[in-house]
Amino acid sequence: MARVFFYSPHPDDETLSAGLALVWYLAHGYEVHVVSMNRGGNGGPLGSFNGNNVCNWAEHAYTHNPGREGYPTLTPAAIGAARILECRSAIGAMATVTPTAGYTAGALYHHEGGLLDAFGTSPSGVNDVKTIIAGYAASHPNSFHHTMSYTDDHPDHAACGEGLRQLKLENPSLVNSRFFVSRLYWGPSPPRPADVAATPGLAWFNAGPRKAEFDSVLRNRVVKAFSAWSPAAGSYAIGYHQVAGQFANNFGPSASIANLWHA
Repeated sequence: MARVFFYSPHPDDETLSAGLALVWYLAHGYEVHVVSMNRGGNGGPLGSFNGNNVCNWAEHAYTHNPGREGYPTLTPAAIGAARILECRSAIGAMATVTPTAGYTAGALYHHEGGLLDAFGTSPSGVNDVKTIIAGYAASHPNSFHHTMSYTDDHPDHAACGEGLRQLKLENPSLVNSRFFVSRLYWGPSPPRPADVAATPGLAWFNAGPRKAEFDSVLRNRVVKAFSAWSPAAGSYAIGYHQVAGQFANNFGPSASIANLWHA
């Protein structure tokens, strides 16, 4: 069974920037490994959840009250744990895709990289990323390895990309590694940051004739993991509280679910 790794800087990056590709890989029998490099506990709208301000998600637009709504005051650690659960629910939904004719269902695995918050701004951040990726590359030879673009403006995204870029240059076996471009940096002309347009092999991920079906899986199953609000059950819709606009741009009624990547 062919194997592919996607190193997601934070929970939700795998869906927002590579969701179509991951569903395609699963439909074509790949063993898919999603590695959440960091839990993103400090990235969540902590004040909104704890009732310090009006909720910034337009679906709510009221001030939360943890006691009244049946959940404890949240901490960055609790946010991170909840984001991991969202991610696992989302990628688990990806794996419900029907295999393409002639293929068996792909297997799905989730891992954590354990990097600290804001690892991309740490002097050791890129090397820490390299250590994690190199470990998986050594233990799973002949695998494909993907992550976010090293041209990305987000330091954590860029650190993941730079770490894989350096390993790709150092290790001929990683020649097929690819880098996904966040929807935030798509065109119309050119994608932002500007140097994305000049990177070798910039192209749309080719999902083939089943793209409409993969679209349905993502919109109707996967994305719901990030919008499920059930505090008593530990589900806080963190994805939508944090980046509802990105989800709308990727999976809104008129949005394309295409993925953009480069060599």
